[in-house]
Amino acid sequence: MKTLTLEIRNPHEVRSFLKAVRVLEKATGFSYGSVPEPTPYPSLHKLDERSKRDVERYLKRLLAEIDRSWLSLSKAGSDEDKIFRLDGRTFLDPKSGKLLTVKQWAVIAKQVEKILGWIYGNQAEVLTRRAMALGMILQRMEPQHQPSDDDVQRMAEELEENSVYENTLGWSRHRTGELITDITSRHRRKVADTIIQSYQDRITAPQLHQRLFDTFGEMNRDWRMIAETETAMSFNNGYLLSEMGGKEEPILMQGISAPTACAMCKQHVDGKIVAMLPEAGPSTLEIQGTEYPTIWPGKTNAGKRQVDWEVAVVMHPHCRCTWVRYDPIVGKYADKLRQLYQTQQKTAA
Repeated sequence: MKTLTLEIRNPHEVRSFLKAVRVLEKATGFSYGSVPEPTPYPSLHKLDERSKRDVERYLKRLLAEIDRSWLSLSKAGSDEDKIFRLDGRTFLDPKSGKLLTVKQWAVIAKQVEKILGWIYGNQAEVLTRRAMALGMILQRMEPQHQPSDDDVQRMAEELEENSVYENTLGWSRHRTGELITDITSRHRRKVADTIIQSYQDRITAPQLHQRLFDTFGEMNRDWRMIAETETAMSFNNGYLLSEMGGKEEPILMQGISAPTACAMCKQHVDGKIVAMLPEAGPSTLEIQGTEYPTIWPGKTNAGKRQVDWEVAVVMHPHCRCTWVRYDPIVGKYADKLRQLYQTQQKTAA
């Protein structure tokens, strides 16, 4: 097979090199990257992992606190303390072997809800404002650029004073707030159910610890899904709004998915060209005789059946796809090189 050669007139400009690589990838269908990353932006991956790591650490601390305090409750108060009953059943404290009182259970339930609310609520800033600020910064930088925490914080503060981002930031906070409220409630119930069921089964404290350990593993996986999805959503919103720059005209964008992306992302996002609108609008838009699917900041498939999914800022939970401005030069030369490459492949065969 003949060699395909691209001339880079300014080899010191990283953007030119990356553009040449993108042309080759589109022409040949191969990826010339190293280890596949879930996102082309290492700093977004770092922010996402930071949130997941922090929550995992706090959940482990909560489990340790339950072990230390609540699994060793002794019979509290006087004889007037009422025995805790659920559907007429009573429960034993696995440590003391005595019946659990209402007062003791109130301590457990209240503290679990309070601590979970703090653990998850503490991440709202990371999932919304900081992720959006990161998208704004990287819209003007190379994908590999990793801004400092101070840079991200300064941009996050500017967000509050910029009317272009106000509505989307408010929407992100509202959406994330609902998710955090929901996961806090569900996880409080999950911890409570695990403890209640264990008391009902009259198991030992070590056995209850193992059940709680498994429950906390499920809770951590739940949070990882939210962290991955919401950081990607806020990042993309910041990136897209910066691309729009307050303009009203649609902009052509191109999707980027990881090599291991799901079939839906491969079908609707990876390499696909879409028209970005400044706000919610029609699902398709015709530009110069070509019809494009549309996206806009905040567009999701939340609440839709999978058969009704359409292209969105993020396609689904755990989605790590991103969008960049479509470069017509890359598209033009990629098409020509693809034809040449396919011809050479046939000749070689």
